[in-house]
Amino acid sequence: MMQWSAETSPDNVNYVGLTICNTGENQRHAGILYKLNKDSSWKVVHLAWHHLLKNDRLEPYCFLWGQFPSDEINLNIMAGACGECVKLTKQIPFGFSLKGISFDPDTWEIKISEEASGLTCATFVLKFFENLGYSLLDLESWQHRDDD
Repeated sequence: MMQWSAETSPDNVNYVGLTICNTGENQRHAGILYKLNKDSSWKVVHLAWHHLLKNDRLEPYCFLWGQFPSDEINLNIMAGACGECVKLTKQIPFGFSLKGISFDPDTWEIKISEEASGLTCATFVLKFFENLGYSLLDLESWQHRDDD
């Protein structure tokens, strides 16, 4: 289970976590918070828009941190994967379906089938961790609302 904090600093996060940022009135943005070692600065990998996967420094408008629950060895592997993903995966389309998009587990090259429409910032996070063998959300149990 994720441990969330609304502190002013993610110092309680160990190598990899999730972040939610406030980007406008009633607008939120999700990304993967990481650092490669204890002395490095925090970075955020996020799908900023259509074909725009970014690796940015942590901005002050990010307000919520979630520690990814894993051991230190796996957290270091995940942090390294964040950097590799951004280097190797640039052309992720923006869209609202998880179907038809995956990453090669060895190279992080994106695979897009004909049925794919693209990912949002939040579904990029889901797919990233899914590629590492972690399921953050049980989609089968997700209750759809009429206004979704």
